[in-house]
Parts: sequence; structure tokens; C-alpha cells
Amino acid sequence: MNYPVDLSIEKVVHGGRGLARTGEGVVLVDGVLPGERVRAVETGKINGMRIFQPLERLKPSAGRRDPPCRYFGNCGGCDWLFIEPQLQAQLKRSIFIEALERIGKLTSLAIPEIVAGPEYGYRRRVQVKISTEKKTGFFKRGSNDVVQIENCPLCTERINGLLARCAREPALLPDDCANLKVIDGDRILASQPVLDGCTAAVTEIYCGERRFTVTGDDFFQSNAPLLVRMAEWIAACCSGETLVDLYGGTGFFSVMLAGKFSGGMLIESDRKMVRRARENFKDNGIKHFTAVAVPAEAVEGHIPSKPSVLLVDPPRPGLTRNAREAVGRIAAETLVYVSCNCATQARDVGYLVKKCGYSIVASALVDLYPNTHHTETVVVMKRRGDGVTG
Repeated sequence: MNYPVDLSIEKVVHGGRGLARTGEGVVLVDGVLPGERVRAVETGKINGMRIFQPLERLKPSAGRRDPPCRYFGNCGGCDWLFIEPQLQAQLKRSIFIEALERIGKLTSLAIPEIVAGPEYGYRRRVQVKISTEKKTGFFKRGSNDVVQIENCPLCTERINGLLARCAREPALLPDDCANLKVIDGDRILASQPVLDGCTAAVTEIYCGERRFTVTGDDFFQSNAPLLVRMAEWIAACCSGETLVDLYGGTGFFSVMLAGKFSGGMLIESDRKMVRRARENFKDNGIKHFTAVAVPAEAVEGHIPSKPSVLLVDPPRPGLTRNAREAVGRIAAETLVYVSCNCATQARDVGYLVKKCGYSIVASALVDLYPNTHHTETVVVMKRRGDGVTG
């Protein structure tokens, strides 16, 4: 039987939980903040680490607030909705720095700039989960049980309208559909599958003067207000003749940065996304960029020469060993690493700094996912042989 224990929360770590120390070792605690003291009970283990759930807050943090959502605690989406917004960004930056120091074994860091936007109404891309009884919403945290959601404070107005309508009219949903992918464009919703009378197959998204055509199941960054600001922050760190956009997807960064380069190449393994990238190049009058469908590990055989800037935006597992080594051998003057997982990013950046002659010159925490523990981080590196000291 598990008995309640009193725990003092030292810090919040990667994954969003608080860390506390006991006589039996380090444990992780859900829903807490640094400096808090709680009475908690063990609820299980994740990767061998004991997980605790608070029963009572003996000493709450001043950074805590009442979650402004009736689904909080049941829906698994907004696990940080109880934290004041400014503190959320500061905690994420601390997690980012700790990852670079502990996992990357790096000591010379550029203090990450925080790039933040609105905390509500920002999310334009969602995956709506559908139960066998046609209950629609999102998964409960740690389970595949669907929590019925009719309005999410993070989602755009049109997505919330769709959630409410699906709750009222479950007959709209196909019988064999368990996952509805939705993107809110500038005028209409697109989804996969398409819902007759509710959504379209294709929509358009404008970022400044640039236009992107996307389908319901295309990947596109979900934070509408911050997309242009993230691209502008990266653009300010880039210069030179050529850009290689590795893991380029449907071409967001290539399109947004194309005006700064005389030539460029997008590398993406998914042929469907490469076709979409070519369409986005054409729609935006970009004739000096190409897109090729090859694995990231094969990038060296497809770029004509060493690029001025190599931008990498890999999935959560980060660079594979072969891709990491290829990136190091390419030896671009500037290397920009965008990531949704600062732990694997720190591992890769540590290798590139220690083994491949790079130094970190700038970094940013782009808070694309307010009210959740998820991070989006950017590290800009330059070759030390280009006059940069270690």
C-alpha cells in the first residue's frame, strides 16, 4: 500500500513534472511548481522513475492560478494551464538550458531569448479523437479514453465551432474514423477526412505576404500568431548565398527565408510533402529553390556544394546518428537547429559543438505551445573556423 509522503519540489524538468528528492531517490510529481511543498502518493513508474500525484498543497507557489477551463484535470491537453503565463516561459527556458548543460555537456551558452505570443486562441491545427460511441475531443492524460470537448481555450474560433458541432451532431462523423485531423486556414477549415458541409480538403494560410496551401493532414506549425515571428527571428541570424532546409516538410522555412538567399534546396523524405513544397514555391514565385525527396542521411549526395546556412528541423527523436554525422561533415558556415524536443536537440548540439567545430551564437525559446509543457527551441551555431571563438 502506498502511503502519502511530504515532498519539496526542487524544480520542473523536461516532460513538465516537478522533481523532488526522497531518502529512496529522486521522484517526479505531477501538477507542481518549484518551491512548492505537497503531500503526495505514488501512482506508478515511467521509465523506472517513480511518479507521484499531489493530495494536498502544503505550500503553494505564487505562480499558481485557477485553470480557466472546465475540462482541466480531465482532458490531457493543457497540463500547464494552472501556471501563470510568464512563469511558464521562464520554466521552459530553464528546462532548455538544463538540457544543453546536462545532456549536451555544454558550458558556453547563449542565454535563450523568449519569443512569446497570446496564450489563448492560438492553435490552428488539432487532431480530434473520436471514440467508438462518437464522443469527440482529446485523450485523457495517460490513456486512450476520449474526453468530450466542446470548447478549448487554446483553439481558434473555427475549430471550437467544429468541436461544438461534432458534439451536437455526431452523425457528421464517418463510422470508421477514430482521428480527425483539422487545420484552420485564413478563411476555411480543412480536415482529413473531409466532413460534408463543415470542412474542405484544402485551405490556405498566409504568413505575411507568403501563401501556403495545406490539406487537412499536412503538417503545419499550429501556433498562428507566432509563425511569422519565429521565421523573422531565424532570418535575422541567417546570411549568405545558399540555404539547405533539411527535414523541410512543406516548405515553411524555405518560403519564409527565400528572399535572403540566391539559391536553396529543401530536403524531405516524404514525397507528398515535397510535392506540396514545390507547389508552395510556385505559388509564392520562388524559382531559385528546389525540393528533393531523399532521406536526411543522404543529404550530402544531393547538395551541389557547402551551403552558407544549413537549417535542420527534425522530428522529436532528433537527428539519427548518420544524419548527425552528415550534418557535421557538410560544415555549413551557419547551422540553425529547430526542435520540438530540447533533450534530443541538446544531444545533437553537444556533438556538433564538441566534434564538428561549432559554437553556439544565439538561441531562443519560441513558446509555440502556451499552457502545455511542450517546447519549441532554436539554436544557432557558427563554425569556429569562420572566426568564432569557442
